[in-house]
Amino acid sequence: MSISVQVGWAIVSKPAGTKSDYSVRAMSRELCSDAVIRELVLARSPGNPPVVHERGPSALPWAWFVQPLIRDKRYLSIVIREWTDRIDGTNRPIASNRFVCVDLDEFIDSGCGFADLYAAVQRLELPIDPANPSASEPAALELTGGASVIGNGGSSRAMSDAAAALIETPVTLINGPTELIDRLAVFDEIAQLLPSGARRWISASSWADVAVNRLPLLIFAQRGRGGDTVIDLENHRPTSLSRATQSYRDLSDTLRAKHSEPTVLDHLRRQSAMRDRDPAQVMMALADLDLASIVAAKAERGHVDVTEVRRLGRQDRFGDLSDDQLTSVVTGYLKVALAEDLALDRELIGAYLYRDQDGFADALLRLLEEKPTARTISELAAVTRSVDLAHMFGDALHRAHNTNQRLFDPAELGQAVVALIEQEYWTTALAPLVAAIPGFARVAARPAFLTRGQGGRWVAHVSAVAGIESPWSKLRASLDAGAGVTPSGPAIEDLWQIDPELVRELLARTIVQDPAIVETLLDRVLSTLLYHGKAEVPSALLGQLSDTVVADPDRQAKIDFILYRKQARPKQGFSEPGDAYRARLIDLVVTTPMTSSERARVIVAITARLCQRWSARNAQSTLDGLWELSHLPQTDASTKSAVTRAIEVENLATNGQLFSLLQLGRWQHELKAAGDASPEIAVQRIRSLGSTASVSAVAVAIAQASTAGVPPKDLVSVLRSTSWQGPDVLGWFELANFVTAELVDRASERPSDPGAFLIAAWINGEFGQPSEGNLRALAHYVKAQTELSKRMTEVLHSNASRWGKLSGNVNGLLGRSKADRKHRGERDDIIEQ
Repeated sequence: MSISVQVGWAIVSKPAGTKSDYSVRAMSRELCSDAVIRELVLARSPGNPPVVHERGPSALPWAWFVQPLIRDKRYLSIVIREWTDRIDGTNRPIASNRFVCVDLDEFIDSGCGFADLYAAVQRLELPIDPANPSASEPAALELTGGASVIGNGGSSRAMSDAAAALIETPVTLINGPTELIDRLAVFDEIAQLLPSGARRWISASSWADVAVNRLPLLIFAQRGRGGDTVIDLENHRPTSLSRATQSYRDLSDTLRAKHSEPTVLDHLRRQSAMRDRDPAQVMMALADLDLASIVAAKAERGHVDVTEVRRLGRQDRFGDLSDDQLTSVVTGYLKVALAEDLALDRELIGAYLYRDQDGFADALLRLLEEKPTARTISELAAVTRSVDLAHMFGDALHRAHNTNQRLFDPAELGQAVVALIEQEYWTTALAPLVAAIPGFARVAARPAFLTRGQGGRWVAHVSAVAGIESPWSKLRASLDAGAGVTPSGPAIEDLWQIDPELVRELLARTIVQDPAIVETLLDRVLSTLLYHGKAEVPSALLGQLSDTVVADPDRQAKIDFILYRKQARPKQGFSEPGDAYRARLIDLVVTTPMTSSERARVIVAITARLCQRWSARNAQSTLDGLWELSHLPQTDASTKSAVTRAIEVENLATNGQLFSLLQLGRWQHELKAAGDASPEIAVQRIRSLGSTASVSAVAVAIAQASTAGVPPKDLVSVLRSTSWQGPDVLGWFELANFVTAELVDRASERPSDPGAFLIAAWINGEFGQPSEGNLRALAHYVKAQTELSKRMTEVLHSNASRWGKLSGNVNGLLGRSKADRKHRGERDDIIEQ
C-alpha cells in the first residue's frame, strides 16, 4: 500500500566557515514553527555525535522518532543526523539534521514502519525556496508499507521480551546490528509484536547517550539507563518482566503457537485503534485475536457481552463470523443493549440490522418501557433515523403507552418528542402519538397555542389526525387563540384534567391579550378549582389568582377561600374588604364539603392573615366574622385559641384600644380563658411596655412570659427591644427580686433563673454600660440580701422560732441547718451561693 501525504520539513545545520551555532537553515512554511523544530532537533537530541572517523555503533548517521503534539494534533517526527563535508570557523566538521513531520494517523494507517519512513525521507527532495528558504512549500512524501519483519535483528525471544517490556518500561538494546537501516528494522520487528496503534507512543532512537535526559522509550546504546529493561541482542538472557508484561509475552507465545506467527502479526497490524500505553488495553488488543470465536460462543449460550460485540465491529471483523453466528450475535446483542449502546453502535446496526429487524423493534419497546428518560428517547430516535425506520420508533412508543398509560407523563419526555416532531422527518410518524398521548399533547400544546402562536407545519398535521375526543382536540378547544370564550366556553374542566398548569397559562394569556373576557374565564376556573378542592393546585396558578384584580366581592371571596385552603396568601386580609366579602367567605367555609381538620386549617389561615392594626377599620364586623368562624360546629379548642390570640395581639399592638373601643361582650369569657397560655401574647405584652412602665409592671409581664414558656435568654432579648431601660441600680435589683417572687407565686420550677439572667445582662452592659459606682451599689445590695437570707434560713431552722418545729417538707426545701452541716464537716457556703 502506498499513499502520498503532505509533510512539514526542515534542515537544521550551520553555515560553513563561521562560528555560528546550529539553527534552522530552511523549513516549510506550514506545520512547525522555528521554536518547535529547534526543540525536537536540538533540545531533544539523543546526544552529541562522536568524531567523524568513528566507525563503531555510535557513528553517524543517526535517526530518532518522537510523537509531538502540535496545535492539538499528534504527529510522528523523524530526524536524520549525518556528517557533511563542510567545516565551521573553528575547523570542526558540520552535521546536517533533516527533519520531517508526518501526520501520525496517516503514518499508522499506511502500514509503514520506522525503516520505511527513513527510506522515504532519504528519497525526499525538499522544495527549498532559494529566495526565502524559511518559507518553502511543504513536501509530498510517498509512504509505502513493507512486509512483516521476522528474525532480522536478534533472537525471537529477545524481540518478544523487548515488546512486552515496552508496555511498562523504557527498553535499551545493546550490541546487535551496527548499520542504521538494520537497527530500524529491529525497531519494526519489536513494534510489530504490539498493536499497530502502539506507534502512537513508541519513540525510538538508533543511538543514544544514556546520560541525556528525555530519551525515547526504545534506544540502542552502549549500556542501560536506570529503571529500564536492557536487552542484549547478541547474547540474550532471560529477561525479568513484571506480571503484566510476562502475561503479554506468554499470551503472544500461546497465540503464535495456536494460529501461526503471520496470523498473529496480521491481527496486531489491524489493531490501529489501540493508542494508549496501558498494559490492560494492550493485552486486550492481543487477546482479541480470538474475539470472534468468543463472541460467537457466548451468543450461542445466550450471554452476549455488548462491549465485546462493539470491539469486534470496530475492528471490522464481523466477517470472521459465519452467517448463523452473525445472526445469533445480532439477536443476542439487541436483547441486552441499552439505549446508549444502540446510539454508539448505530453504524453497526445499520450494516447488520437486516439480520433481525423484529429483534430491533423488541429492543425499542423494551427500552421505552424501562423508565425512559429524555436521553433515552433522543438516542433511540437517532438510531432509528440512522436506519430510516421512523415508523418502527412510533410503533414502539405506541405499544409502550398501551402497556403503561402514565409512562409518558413526565414533561421531559414530552419535550423530547416535541423536539423530534418539529423536524420534518418525524412529523408523520409522531403526529398520531402527540394527538393521542396526554403527556405528549400537553407539552406540545404550549408551543402550538401559547408560546409560539400557531406553531409550525407539524401543528396542522397533528390537528388533522387527532380524534374529536383526543387530548389534543380538547386542548385545542381550550387554548386555540381563535376559540375565545363563548357561551359554550373553553373546556376548562378538560384542560384541568390534562394539565392544571395550562389553566394558569391560559388565564395569563387572556389577561394580556383579551381582558374583556377575563372575568368570564375566571369564573369557570374558580368553579373548577372549587369542585376539585382536594386536588393539588400548581403554586404558579395560586400566585396568578392572588395577583388577579377583581371588583366583585363574591369572586374575591372564592379566590381567597381557594388560597386559604391551599395555605397560600391572599393579597388582603379578612378585615379589609366589605361585609359582603366576609359573609361570602364565611359561607364558603361553612358550606364547602371539608373535614373538620381542613376547615380548622382554613380558619387558622384566615386568622393568621389578619394585617397589623386590623381593628382600624371594620373592627366590629371583623370580630363578628371571627366569632362565627371560631364557633362553627366541631370547631376544636386550638382553632378558637388561634382566634383569641389574634384578638389579644391586636389589642396589645393598639395599646388596649381594641378593648376600650368595643364592648367585646361575648368575647370576654373567651379571652379570659386564653389567659397567659400563649408565648406570642406574653412577648407582645413586654414589647408594648413604655419607657415609664413601673418595675412591678415589667416584672409581672416577664413572669407571665416565663410561665408561658419563653426562655430566660429570650426574655432579655425582648426586653432589650423595648424603650424601658430601668430607673437605676436599685430598680434592676428590685426587678430581679419582683420577677423571682412572681414566679414563686406561680409555682415555677426555677423561679430565680429569669432574674439572674436579667442581672447578668445588666452587668454585661446589654442595657448600657453600668458605672463602677452602680456596680459597687449592686454589690452592697447583694451582700445585704445574702446576709438577710442567711439569717432568715437560720431562724426558720431554729426550734425557738415562734412557728415551732418545722415540718419535714419545709426542712427539705431549706436544707440542713448550719449546726447540722458543721456536725457533718460540710463547708458553710450560703454566702457563696
